[in-house]
Amino acid sequence: MTMNKLDENLLETMRIPQSLLYNGYGLNTVQCRKAMKEGGFKYSYGVSQCIQCGHTIRTISWNCIHCSPSSIKYESRYREGGYVYIGSSEFLGLIKIGSCKNIKNRINSLRDQKYAGADDWKIIKSMHFTKNSGEIENKILQSLKEYSIEISYKKDGRLQRARELLNCPPAHAFDELNKHILATKRRSL
Repeated sequence: MTMNKLDENLLETMRIPQSLLYNGYGLNTVQCRKAMKEGGFKYSYGVSQCIQCGHTIRTISWNCIHCSPSSIKYESRYREGGYVYIGSSEFLGLIKIGSCKNIKNRINSLRDQKYAGADDWKIIKSMHFTKNSGEIENKILQSLKEYSIEISYKKDGRLQRARELLNCPPAHAFDELNKHILATKRRSL
């Protein structure tokens, strides 16, 4: 299956090389994602259309890059190295799990943007990983999903949803982060 002109134009505009694309024509979602992961592809085309507009270029997380171009940046961060951190807000009485490249910039942006409506964020633990920092963040959030909480707040005059928040003792998050630190060390031996 070939790409349509709209898809080709988007790839050109976003400077996404063809070498990162997998032709998933005829495969279901599970099969396509598995093939993408095994082949090191970041995007697939010729797959099921997105519900919103019928586009067919997807990230490995199955987000439409037309409707959600921010997913391109997120996917990149997901596989790259960086810090996984645990943040805390006394005002909210909640913790936040996140990943970033620059821990000092991140704490400042959490405060400046009043993430989840709070400006008292502090980093209570962080660890640098050489790869997959976004994936590790996601795994920690999944393992603690029973404590997950969402809060709506305004950022730049627009309503946003904070989805990386947990209502649990920080020790629970520390334990999960430590599990990933140990797993990473074992893999590197």
